[in-house]
Amino acid sequence: MPVPGSTSRSIVLSHQTLAAFVIVAIGCIASAQTADPDPGHKQQLSIGEVSFSCPNGFTPERTDSNYRVAYMHSDRPDLALFVAIPRPGTSDEYVEHLATYLASYLFPQEWAVFAWKRLGPNQKTSTFQNSGGRIHGFNGAQAIMLDYTWLKVNGRDVITGYMMSAGRDERAGQPPRAGADIGSPAGRSGLAHVIASITGEKYGDITDANR
Repeated sequence: MPVPGSTSRSIVLSHQTLAAFVIVAIGCIASAQTADPDPGHKQQLSIGEVSFSCPNGFTPERTDSNYRVAYMHSDRPDLALFVAIPRPGTSDEYVEHLATYLASYLFPQEWAVFAWKRLGPNQKTSTFQNSGGRIHGFNGAQAIMLDYTWLKVNGRDVITGYMMSAGRDERAGQPPRAGADIGSPAGRSGLAHVIASITGEKYGDITDANR
């Protein structure tokens, strides 16, 4: 004999279960839709023995064999990708020197010296990643953010990342608070494409780790 009220409670529970399933499904769909798609291959580049892909939406402008840096400017303003091959024994301070070098390409009109401040490490996205992080630069007028990933591939150090404008007012001179998302979606997807082309990993594995 059914317990009084059991049928109504079952219906309520069924509705709750269905609602929970719908919420989870919508969340999964939204997550898939917001994932940045692979921009695709545009041109193969190399620095010495390190070969990599320049993604669509970016144009290789300079490959400096002496400094061992490739610079790829975005079709969007104030954004660029880069790949650098530091020499053996290079210290971590190399990143600031690299940032100054790249800033002269992204903002050639800025003559004032940039002061750099480290924002902390970034999330590991590649099994080949040794370190990485973000640094914020300001020269009194222009602010810049550089997001970099330091890889170790076949015994070689490779640094890749993107540089972007972080504003041009007094507030831009203040580094963002810890945990603030100030990155560029186009920069992140372009960087994931470059990393995958260097390490042989899947683009989706790198972007999944970056969420």
